[in-house]
Amino acid sequence: MVEKSSTPTVQKLADMPENEFLELCRDCDRVDSEYAFKEAGMNALTALGNGALSTALLVSGTVVGAAPVAILAAAPNAILAGVSVWRGIQDLGEGIRKASQSSSADTILQVLYPPEPPGTVVREAAAAGRVTAGITPGVRM
Repeated sequence: MVEKSSTPTVQKLADMPENEFLELCRDCDRVDSEYAFKEAGMNALTALGNGALSTALLVSGTVVGAAPVAILAAAPNAILAGVSVWRGIQDLGEGIRKASQSSSADTILQVLYPPEPPGTVVREAAAAGRVTAGITPGVRM
């Protein structure tokens, strides 16, 4: 049995109205930015764990008196901590880039396709009686 893919095909994307396509782009970029920020957080936790392990190995090696062995044991964890920090910085930059793309797509949608004002459209109205409220409604923009 052939399963249907949830991703739109090229033809479906080409046939989409412009506002739906922009909404799709905005939503995809928003999801990608959330994922990138989560990845940056995971890399920060990995760096913290490897840095703490490296520090603990160095301290325990100097206390026992085996400083050369402690340095050899702590070096790989320190390297892994540095790589995790580097990847976290890259993921943070990717998240910021995707969030700005999502924001720009949202701005384009607001400018090209402004939302309809809330409320109902009155086609026929009865004659208004005497207004008893003492408060004048404000101007809405």
